[in-house]
Amino acid sequence: MVAEQIVIGGSVETADLKRALNLFTKVVRDSPILPILDNVLFHFELGTLHLTASNLVTTVFTSIQEVDFCKAGSFLLPYRRIKALVSLSPAGKMVFQAIGTEEDDIEVAITTEYGEFRFGGLDKVGDYPALSWSPVSHFRINMSELREGLLLTRKTVSTDDLRPGMTGIHFDIAEGNIKLVSTDGHRLTKYETTAPVCETILPFTLPANFADFLLHSTSLKDKEVSFGLKGINVVVRFESCVVLSRAIDTFFPDYKAAMPSKFEHEVELDIAQVKARIQIGILFSNRTTSQMAFNFSQGKLSLESEYFDYGLKSKQSINVDQSAPNIKIGFNARFITTILAPFSGTVKLQMSAPNRPAVFVPQAKHAKSVQLLLMPVMLGHPYQ
Repeated sequence: MVAEQIVIGGSVETADLKRALNLFTKVVRDSPILPILDNVLFHFELGTLHLTASNLVTTVFTSIQEVDFCKAGSFLLPYRRIKALVSLSPAGKMVFQAIGTEEDDIEVAITTEYGEFRFGGLDKVGDYPALSWSPVSHFRINMSELREGLLLTRKTVSTDDLRPGMTGIHFDIAEGNIKLVSTDGHRLTKYETTAPVCETILPFTLPANFADFLLHSTSLKDKEVSFGLKGINVVVRFESCVVLSRAIDTFFPDYKAAMPSKFEHEVELDIAQVKARIQIGILFSNRTTSQMAFNFSQGKLSLESEYFDYGLKSKQSINVDQSAPNIKIGFNARFITTILAPFSGTVKLQMSAPNRPAVFVPQAKHAKSVQLLLMPVMLGHPYQ
């Protein structure tokens, strides 16, 4: 008995396919957990092409509408090779036709204005992990706020695999607000959105890979993003895209306890001046610690750094409010550069003592409030 041939295919605009495949850049890893995850799942159905990519932690589903000559069915294509082919192909239609049998490998032929290209020896669709999502929504957030919040919190996510709870971005939905929080033990970022929520749900922590995906996907311009929590998975929906992300199933540090409730001193600084002085001061600081002293005295801020082993020393001054406190506190200068990089204008620096956490409060474009906590460093020679 001759096995029945499977015929799958459709015609897709190259530009649409290119935009869809670009969404998967931060999802398909260079060394996937399973070799089959190096593929993208193509599924033609009723005039629509559905595309799926996954690394088992983050899965992205997207679709292209109004596909011509659609013959229903699924096949896998290696992501990087098909992405490169689409990027190098001319504008116009790309025609996909997959022919094969259940027993034999399916061969996919792709026709463009340049000619015909064939993919053989492909992995079987049945071996691809069964991935699905169900519609659920608990709160919505403006895309511009979400992007800004992820951009800021991504900078202070820990890379220490021994503390997995700190390797993601924490979402705390309570008291009618949405807060995004991350920490690496030395720095902490708390971003509070203006989006009101009526429903309080359990906090969850998304892996940093989710932030990388969304921040890389510059073509996503939907005004609102829907979040739903189902078991250990978070379902995120926008435009024609759905992201299924597995929440980090471990304890996130108590950020509320880490954030001081009141401060003894507060001073307003010009961010551009601070950045410029730090950039110079780092040249004269210890390369390992990047230690820099912030010395407030008599209406001036002195930024002092020294690399004692090489005889390097710098002292720069910035005029501040005459009511500024007299206090000397040390910071890792590179940490300050990192957390203040996205901001301009002025920033409030709130302090209590040289050995207590300090908080920078900049003016964000979309946030209700942003707080950047930084642990001080103990000042050694010659600041003792």
